[in-house]
Amino acid sequence: KLQFLYLIGAPAEMAHAVATGLVALALAHAAPSKPDIVFIVADDLGFNEVGYRNSSRGLMTPFLDDLAFSGVVLENYYVQPICSPTRSALMTGRYPVHLGTQANVIYWDTPWGIDLKEKFIPQIAKE
Repeated sequence: KLQFLYLIGAPAEMAHAVATGLVALALAHAAPSKPDIVFIVADDLGFNEVGYRNSSRGLMTPFLDDLAFSGVVLENYYVQPICSPTRSALMTGRYPVHLGTQANVIYWDTPWGIDLKEKFIPQIAKE
């Protein structure tokens, strides 16, 4: 059973594909003792670009709608103007300026990243 859903903005097709995969993954696990936590971070998704927000636009996002209705949708949260600061803050719970990610995108070949001493959500949840 999904206990947590976090949406931040991406094209509806990508969000639909990600949601489909996450639903299949969640259904494949037999009743876990702890709740599943699913974060969906989608860059550049407008507020009304999913069906459960505004069905009058004709956007059909059935899997995201099911996730939203069976979980918790966090609203009125702010993100950073680019992806790396948003993701680093989400995954650590710290402001990007404290992580050094406030102004740059961390690409696959970037020779720096978040300090290895930082704790991420999976580590915190495991504790």
